[in-house]
Amino acid sequence: SQVIYVAARLGIAELLQDGAKSGNELARATGTLNALRRGEPTAPPVPPGPASGRAAPAPGP
Repeated sequence: SQVIYVAARLGIAELLQDGAKSGNELARATGTLNALRRGEPTAPPVPPGPASGRAAPAPGP
């Protein structure tokens, strides 16, 4: 899917290796803050994360 491609292209997994990050932190780190704000109304829903509101990698097997 396009979402997975973009996440890989932006290096989201690598950014999350050091711990959870908010959406704003990820957007700033990837230089996509304004693009993400423009895309919010059309972005597919993302499953809710932890109560902290920060994204983190899924635990391994």
